Amino acid sequence: MQRTCLDLPLNRTMVDHLDRANLGKRHPIMVIYLMAIGNSRKIMGEHKLGWLTNFFLAVTALVLVASSVLFFYGLATGQGGS
Repeated sequence: MQRTCLDLPLNRTMVDHLDRANLGKRHPIMVIYLMAIGNSRKIMGEHKLGWLTNFFLAVTALVLVASSVLFFYGLATGQGGS
């Protein structure tokens, strides 16, 4: 009988690690979408994001993208993970 990935027991650390990897890929995209939606006059009307909010969202997006790149670089080179 052939086993599938659904039959294999998963320990909690493996699930946590996979969750963190998936969130690490999604967070920068979500922040960029937030900036795009928040700056759209068509969607937000007169309640567009201010310059200070845009600045901190841009810094956050850059940090998240850089950390995601470093995370996956570490995984690819065998330096990350346990």
